[in-house]
Amino acid sequence: MTKDELRRYRDLEEEVLYYQKKLKSIQQNIKQVQRVDVVGSSKEYPYTPKVYHINGVIITESTKSKLDRYSDMILKRKEESAVKLLELQTFINQIEDCCTRRIFTLLYIEGKSQIAVSRIMHMDQSSISRKVDNYLNCIKCIK
Repeated sequence: MTKDELRRYRDLEEEVLYYQKKLKSIQQNIKQVQRVDVVGSSKEYPYTPKVYHINGVIITESTKSKLDRYSDMILKRKEESAVKLLELQTFINQIEDCCTRRIFTLLYIEGKSQIAVSRIMHMDQSSISRKVDNYLNCIKCIK
């Protein structure tokens, strides 16, 4: 795991939420009722024109297939992002040292700055940076 991968956590989280909203929007668009005005006339003379209002859902087969493909694509992206999120969470939760685990959680999951984390942990900012670097270098050595 690298710092760049860890920094992507917040972006991935926002991406999952974005895809959830997008899917919900697509589902609502399908269900929108549309109003169509149709012009007709009476059956008998004088054939006076009348406007009839028809409410309903208008979805052509091509539109439905496009929406289905788009929904599938978004769902796939959402699932990929969710898997990556789970990997990052698992990586952080497997850190044995509680202090280091808390630093990683505050930095990468909660998105706090190193200065804010140093205040919370009652440490120097350089100590926070060093702990992160040492842990990631240690992981590289093991692999």
